Amino acid sequence: MRLPPPLLLAVALALPLTGCRAHQQYFRGVDRALYEVELEELSPDVAAELALDTVEATKARETTEWLTPTRLTSEGLQGRAEWSPDGTRILFQSVRTAGMGANPWEQTYLMDSDGSKQRRLSPGIGKTHGAVIVPGSDDFVVAYGSTGHTGVTPPRETAAVGDSADHEMDLVRQNLSTGATDNLAQGPGFDGEPHFCDDGSVFAFASARTGDLEVYVQRTGGKPQRVTTRDGADESPRLSPDCSKLLWVRRVRDGSELVLANSDGTRSTSLVSSQAAIHTPAFSPDGSDVLFAGDLATPGGTLDLFAVGTDGAGLRRLTFTPGSERTPRVSPDGTTLLFSGDGEGSPQLYASPWAATAGTPWTVDRRDVAP
Repeated sequence: MRLPPPLLLAVALALPLTGCRAHQQYFRGVDRALYEVELEELSPDVAAELALDTVEATKARETTEWLTPTRLTSEGLQGRAEWSPDGTRILFQSVRTAGMGANPWEQTYLMDSDGSKQRRLSPGIGKTHGAVIVPGSDDFVVAYGSTGHTGVTPPRETAAVGDSADHEMDLVRQNLSTGATDNLAQGPGFDGEPHFCDDGSVFAFASARTGDLEVYVQRTGGKPQRVTTRDGADESPRLSPDCSKLLWVRRVRDGSELVLANSDGTRSTSLVSSQAAIHTPAFSPDGSDVLFAGDLATPGGTLDLFAVGTDGAGLRRLTFTPGSERTPRVSPDGTTLLFSGDGEGSPQLYASPWAATAGTPWTVDRRDVAP
């Protein structure tokens, strides 16, 4: 068996131009038999690398078998989702254009961990973004970015998730037990993406009050302290369970960085640095790993889920599906992975059994972050 001459020519032309990593991506998923029969047509170095890639692709198919997701949602489009501290409920962003809480922009919803008893929590006016449950209280309290104070729900032609952040957003705290609502942070500009450490005493958030999106940390009842100062957007902050570390995504001119620092922003280091996009990171419950979504495998393409140790070692690719997966969140007891995926068409929420060792080793080019 031989490859048709036009295909052989295309391979020969593509290899010198794309380089090692790019052609690994180019060949990934090609039929294994084609590799085995046609490697002799290539130079020894290229043949050896493509043979290795065949092994990696086979390993990827094997190691993704741990992912056995159960679909939790069906109505509307689902965005970011978070576990309750006890793991029994899920707070999530959703766009419902009909029926329950019709609104073309994201609103905040709650459901049981099996997907039942879905209900809207936010008022249904304007936009909401990045909701989390506030720990450390006997009451059930949530926090999220909201434009509800404007009293306006902007029209739009097409419903979508992930684009509800707005320069009019304030950071709102809503006590569902008492019905009370107040502001945790209030502009000018966008305030949102809150996250609390486990005892609820300190929270981090993103704000554009200076004109650039930056990360702030604030003790509950205190004043916000700006953590980031570099040009470019700093977003998606997360505090470690013990409140000692702070994680965020930094947008740079040629890509993204996943940054880890002390909770006051000192001693920052880059866990992952890539020309690809990095989104929605979160610590594992024991604080040893960071899970995130990104297009590291195919820059500019679909998003996969990844995990990396907080020491920057052990980067692993968790998903190898045709669609995109976002917002990976491990349950408080460490047994279940919650994420959003669009493999069945529209973005929906899924839960799968989780193993801390899941995934296939992965590498990206690194770039250091100055302290």
